[in-house]
Amino acid sequence: MLKPLMLTTAILIGAGSTVAATGRNRIDIDTEITIAAPVAKVWAALTDLAKYPEWNPYHVRVEGHAAPGARLRVEIHKPNGNRLTIRPHVKEVMPERSLVWGGGVAGIFKGTHRFDLEPLGPGCTRLRQSEVFSGIAIRWAELGAIEPGYRQVNAALKHRLEATSGHSC
Repeated sequence: MLKPLMLTTAILIGAGSTVAATGRNRIDIDTEITIAAPVAKVWAALTDLAKYPEWNPYHVRVEGHAAPGARLRVEIHKPNGNRLTIRPHVKEVMPERSLVWGGGVAGIFKGTHRFDLEPLGPGCTRLRQSEVFSGIAIRWAELGAIEPGYRQVNAALKHRLEATSGHSC
């Protein structure tokens, strides 16, 4: 009989999101949403970190700059009421394509958080927000509230950018 932790499993959490346990020491979180806004406008909102307190219910405050190598201070309010502050480094910035931050110690606990944008046509953008957690300590980490938090971020960004557009995809 195979042990559950040795199996690769994927659980569909809801429309536009997936959490997958891909082995004992790795968890993937993947969410996406279509936003009726041009990719440049979505990119501008994602990289204006100082304005996150105005719209972002999960990453409620982000200090730093969206520049490769920059260190951020990210205050997180999880949907379950728990709060924490992390200090990731910006790993990748590809204008109007991707913003990546992350940190931790490889093999112990490491997280890599991605915002990827895909233009779907004039005035429509797909936002994919994902994270890969890895390391032996993930089995003790409180990761269950992250995927719902990312869905909240996606919905809040969509609402912020579509509120005045009157446009749909």
